[in-house]
Amino acid sequence: MTHEIAELIKTNPIHYVYDKTGISLSVIAKMRVKLSINRNFVYRNDQWLLENQDSLLNDSYKTLKNLFNLTKPQVNQHREWLSDLLGIAKCKRLRNTKHDDEMEQWFRNEYENFKGMTVQDLMDKYNISKYLAIKTHDKYQQMNNGASYAETLKIAKNEQAKWLLENKSTLFSSSDTITAIAEKLNKSPSQISRLRKKLKKELINSNTINISNNAKK
Repeated sequence: MTHEIAELIKTNPIHYVYDKTGISLSVIAKMRVKLSINRNFVYRNDQWLLENQDSLLNDSYKTLKNLFNLTKPQVNQHREWLSDLLGIAKCKRLRNTKHDDEMEQWFRNEYENFKGMTVQDLMDKYNISKYLAIKTHDKYQQMNNGASYAETLKIAKNEQAKWLLENKSTLFSSSDTITAIAEKLNKSPSQISRLRKKLKKELINSNTINISNNAKK
């Protein structure tokens, strides 16, 4: 086990490590034991929560265990985080109102107004929860062959990662101060500090994947 893989396992949930490295869940579990990581401890990953919200809201504990190797307490923890993220009281309530006739009628009545609206636009205009805004946004997008909210976030994340790599030499310039770098990239000094941290994490993850792929050959 390399230092990079160990750090990835220490700071991320098991399913995230699997997605990033391709290492089997059983092997990751053994590595976690070796690193003395509490199996019941999980980290919050909002991107993953949004991408897997349908499974978390509708699938059984057994299915979620098979899909993501989560224990029942961990499933409950993820559902609680998802509820908080989407701005609703309980996940159970979401499932009960999923096919509400009034919401369906509202969707049909407002359909023409949804064009070009973001999730935040929907929340602001209609004063609805983030969950309902995402659900409305994704339904409209699906009907018009557009990208879902989770896909949009993923695209934005990939674009930022590309930008970070393209500006790597500037961000880590040893001849410029953070203020000077911020001026060059049209960012604030605090943003530069955060972007540096993100870039370092991207480089560690990228190196980890390469190591994993080489180990499989």
